Amino acid sequence: MSTLVVQPEQIARRLGLPQPLDERDRWLIEQAITDAQADLEAYLGRPITAQTYTETGMLPVNGQYVLTYWPVIAITSTTAETDPDTGAPTGLYTVVYTAGLDGVTDPELEPLRRFVRTHALYSETVQGVLRRLMPESARKVASLGVEGQNVTYADVYTVAGNATELGLPGALPTFKSCDRWRLAGRRVVQPLTRAAESWPYETTYNSGWWGC
Repeated sequence: MSTLVVQPEQIARRLGLPQPLDERDRWLIEQAITDAQADLEAYLGRPITAQTYTETGMLPVNGQYVLTYWPVIAITSTTAETDPDTGAPTGLYTVVYTAGLDGVTDPELEPLRRFVRTHALYSETVQGVLRRLMPESARKVASLGVEGQNVTYADVYTVAGNATELGLPGALPTFKSCDRWRLAGRRVVQPLTRAAESWPYETTYNSGWWGC
């Protein structure tokens, strides 16, 4: 699982829960965040935090690599590969690199964090923690009879069934609000990424590479 883009303490603070959270409640909120983030990543077809990847058999072109995942943040290492039988260099490299979205700190990715944060906050798990720890904060008066009789309460975090469809204030964000970052089942080609070292086989391999 990716690094969480929202921390349990952020959810607890928005709900006004007493802090520090005990271990059980923190775990419950963390699971709600994990579920929301996993759902979003499945929809987008990509992690929303940076990951470390290793690719073998990479052939540099003019000192650059065509890597599978993007955007590339940094190349950690490049290791020349050798023939297992002769030990001779193959001209290929194993590349270890970090790539992906910075869902934790990038200000442009706030819609992703909002989706995760809001869906975790409204989850049954988190709402159960709120009702247990702060029952008075979890409910509001929906109707009041004469002289205070026949009081009817409603959940503070109840959302109208058509709120999202109509775009009403307080509606939960939809997957569509994050479509800008969706791969939708297709692999986006990463531009050439400069290698960390010079390429000694440029003359030998360039024509074959570009001819593919």
